[in-house]
Amino acid sequence: MPVVLSTVAVLPLPYGYYSFLRLAITLSAAYLAWEAYREKDAFNGWALILSMVALLFNPLMPVYLDRGSWFVIDLAVAGIFAMRWYFSVERDSEDKSGSWVCASESKQGRATDFYSVILRPDTTVERAGDLAPA
Repeated sequence: MPVVLSTVAVLPLPYGYYSFLRLAITLSAAYLAWEAYREKDAFNGWALILSMVALLFNPLMPVYLDRGSWFVIDLAVAGIFAMRWYFSVERDSEDKSGSWVCASESKQGRATDFYSVILRPDTTVERAGDLAPA
């Protein structure tokens, strides 16, 4: 959503849209900065960049720039949100790819078949490389 809002902001729109944009971008950037911080439990690059975006767009102490500057900033912010979305989707797809399997432990401590995973409540998720060979 922030990508679309920020991209549309390059068009000549009423002032109310830009006020809404400031609020939406600030809330989105602040939330994503907090998530990035919690993810690594440290202040990392994403947390820093998104915090700066939230400060730039904050509606309480607005930054006033000319239209040409906001044009470039809006497109840059759209790119930042798009990159953040891309990297989070990429990370999620790696987590859900074939390198992860659902496994239930048999008495020998090895993974058993798919049906026992569904039927047994003691299902665990392990990396495929960590499973003992059959």
